[in-house]
Amino acid sequence: MDPVGGRGQFRFSASLRVRYRDTDGQGVVHHATFFVFAEVARHEYWAHLGISRFVMAAEGVDDTAVEAQARYRAPAHFYDLLNVHVRTAALGRTSFVVEFLVTRGGAEEIIAEVRSAHVIVDLRTRRPIPLPEFFRRAVLQFEGPNCRTKD
Repeated sequence: MDPVGGRGQFRFSASLRVRYRDTDGQGVVHHATFFVFAEVARHEYWAHLGISRFVMAAEGVDDTAVEAQARYRAPAHFYDLLNVHVRTAALGRTSFVVEFLVTRGGAEEIIAEVRSAHVIVDLRTRRPIPLPEFFRRAVLQFEGPNCRTKD
């Protein structure tokens, strides 16, 4: 997995407190839990951008995850306060890529990097469709030139 980029490329973050149930038998956050943290933060990011899951569903569209990757850099433990930095790294015709940088503490120690790819689908047919214009516009307005576009 290529690195997701430096902290300066991320303009949004959500804070999450590690719950006891997020940890494994070794007392650290279970590796799969970072995908849950990323999904929670992505929804907060979308809310910040004004992208509503309810509007998307009412218009008959949704996103489907097609790929997820993670690189673990340091352990996180019960009750750690983590910052999950989020950015849309790329927009395609029917797809988009989201990157996450999970950090801890004021020094922003890097805990994990996560990347996920999603495809916009028609809810009726479950087939890929072009990104809704409101979605594309909201992302590009917020991310600016940091978001690659592939048309």
